[in-house]
Amino acid sequence: MHKPNKITTFAAKLLCFLRKKHNTLTINLHATWQLLQPTYLNELPDLAYRDIPSVDAIEEDISTLLALIMFE
Repeated sequence: MHKPNKITTFAAKLLCFLRKKHNTLTINLHATWQLLQPTYLNELPDLAYRDIPSVDAIEEDISTLLALIMFE
């Protein structure tokens, strides 16, 4: 088993958060993403091999994924 790095830790925290807050998240995605943005912006750029997507693009992608999960 490998030691988790910052990316896997962030992804695990995000997934756990999404599971716990599923109903709240779908109602209040913008506010929830506002809370997660500092971690995204502070930790991911140093680990990425290229520029990370904008916070607006990520919010749009999360919204799309939630719509697919909830309605399909």
